[in-house]
Amino acid sequence: MRLWWAVTALILISFHRGHAAADPSTVLILVNDLVPPESGTNGIGASIYVGQYYAARRGIPAANILHLNVPLGCCANDPHDWDSWNIPWNNFETYIRAPLRNFLESGGLKYGIKYIVPTYGVPVRVTTPNHPAGLQPDFLSIDSFLAALYSGTDAQFQRNPYAVSVPSYSKPHFADWQNPQGWPMYLVSRLDGPSATIAAGLVDKAILAESTLSRSDGIGYFDYQNSSNYPVTDGTMYNAYQLALQHGMRAVLNDQSVTGAMIHDAPQALWAWGWYSGPFDWDGYQFVNGAVGAQLTSYTANVIRYQGQGTWVARWLQAGVTATWGTTGEPYTSGYANGDNLLDHFWNGYNFGESSYLATPVLNWMMVFVGDPLYAPRIFETPPSPPDATPVLTFTAQRDGLTYSGTLTLSAAVSPNTVAVQFQADGYDAGPELQAPPYTASFDTTPADNGPILLTAKVRDSSGATLISDPVPIILFNEESSNAPVISGVSVVRVAARSAVVTWSTDISSDSQVEYGLDSGYGSSSPVDGTFATSHQVTLADLTPATFYHFRVKSRNRAGEAGVSDDFTFTTAPEYTIFVTPASGTTETQAFQFTFAGVSAVASLNMAINSTLSGANACYLIYEGWSGNVALVNDAGTELFEAHPGDPGTLANGQCSISVPGVSVFSSGDMITVRATVEFSPAFAGPKTVWGNWYSYGVGIVGPWIVLGSWSVPGA
Repeated sequence: MRLWWAVTALILISFHRGHAAADPSTVLILVNDLVPPESGTNGIGASIYVGQYYAARRGIPAANILHLNVPLGCCANDPHDWDSWNIPWNNFETYIRAPLRNFLESGGLKYGIKYIVPTYGVPVRVTTPNHPAGLQPDFLSIDSFLAALYSGTDAQFQRNPYAVSVPSYSKPHFADWQNPQGWPMYLVSRLDGPSATIAAGLVDKAILAESTLSRSDGIGYFDYQNSSNYPVTDGTMYNAYQLALQHGMRAVLNDQSVTGAMIHDAPQALWAWGWYSGPFDWDGYQFVNGAVGAQLTSYTANVIRYQGQGTWVARWLQAGVTATWGTTGEPYTSGYANGDNLLDHFWNGYNFGESSYLATPVLNWMMVFVGDPLYAPRIFETPPSPPDATPVLTFTAQRDGLTYSGTLTLSAAVSPNTVAVQFQADGYDAGPELQAPPYTASFDTTPADNGPILLTAKVRDSSGATLISDPVPIILFNEESSNAPVISGVSVVRVAARSAVVTWSTDISSDSQVEYGLDSGYGSSSPVDGTFATSHQVTLADLTPATFYHFRVKSRNRAGEAGVSDDFTFTTAPEYTIFVTPASGTTETQAFQFTFAGVSAVASLNMAINSTLSGANACYLIYEGWSGNVALVNDAGTELFEAHPGDPGTLANGQCSISVPGVSVFSSGDMITVRATVEFSPAFAGPKTVWGNWYSYGVGIVGPWIVLGSWSVPGA
């Protein structure tokens, strides 16, 4: 007892409430008293330590710590054990929900509490015996069910009444918001991670950043595929990049259709949103204090207390991120909190908890947020704009248990100056635009993929402005034929030295897998992607350069019957090298020679000089193999200024100029040399990195960007 009081007194010295912070008395902390002490917790149970530390740092009353007794996994009382953070539904009800309801109701706090913060040692995932037809049993987020504690239903994929469908839409701060459905909702974000000290450290990072963070402290990294698969979700990465620039942030956009790979090196990372790594993850993000970001995959928060396959949440917590998020299983893209929505609200003055749930379309599902929910940097202190008068979508349909089927009748309640309504499912048009009332339409769901979807109504008024309704979530399940999927359109869309991307289509919803090897006996296979869809994409990794591969694709329907393609082949790109002469220097004008060895069928050779790997505000020169031209990328990184080597004139942007008569290109076998004299602008002064990569014809062989050297551009 004496030790407890000593530590509490020490913590209270550092009490901090932050700017415009939520009332600390509205925060409830959940701790698990059965978690034993560990390194760094001063002999106190690790979960209790995190809870008390957070309460002291934020000024939360000690009475707002709910002490649970959730049994840990047998038999070492280790919160890292699988059965310590995964629990069955009856244990969730007995050891977490029932005590929580009793605490809130007996203390008159049912409506007074706004935030719930589970701590290290409180389980993360729960299994339920009741799952919607057509969906594989999966692990659900305990936090998501706690947010909807009083919703009156345990049905999965329920509407989040606080969510908005568009990043620019606003709602009142949560303390001022009234749930139109009447029940009290909670914003749930946990202090958790690979250790108790990492979990407790999240509040320190948040509090420090609230008073010190500036827009120039780091860089935003946005990783998008720029492909035809899931274009709506893919567009959120590009949109997040554009929003970061609008907010005055430094930002890097990685277009994987050009670079051939996801970001692997991200120094000074402050913001992040990207996809899709599948069951893989890697080091490379170096986070500055205050960093917020996530990766979108089906694996991100499958484990958060140790490193598992593709578990970016655990890896990024180890790497020092301040707040992040992920899912406990296969969420479908319609069930994910998109980063453009979350980050834009955060940059507009909402705290991390508010931003998280404004971006989360559904509850009773799989989202997990890790970080101090009160985190709100002072530089973003902005009163929210008045809520948008969005249209209201309603529907009627045949319901079978937890799912819907057949034809839905969609209706929109709209303002009098509405001139058109477009109903949408997961962002795609569902039927024609309606240009006269009544704004009611039928939506035949039988051709759609079974599973969760979000319905919205996009309304256009007489001024041309558009508004989109808050999302309405449903789960579709139409009985499918027992026939095996029919596979078509098998294609290798991108090949690098050590990876290849394979796509195909099926006539019915099915899973995805690729078998591959050095002959038609294969011998290797990708992990099964259990998402049931009709468009499929699989990345094969750890391939051997310059090697001829056979492959075939497989897709299974929900009955387990498989469709198998014919045999196809591809050849990986050779290993290649790029070097620049000179590789370092400090001059304002310099003749560079770039040498690309081991390249063939060249579509483009790319040479970029910048402080970050971004085409925007860069000295970015391109040689186009198909035309023989050279080009300089404009300041925005969106257009090319082109000329033929040796022609008169100058290519220039805000960072550099290149005399076209001095440009020459020489080719010999698989080696190409590009020579150019670059004059840097004084406004481009400072330390820069020199990068190079190449892109081929055909199936899109891409070489990764390689650091070639460094250059210090002198100032005026």
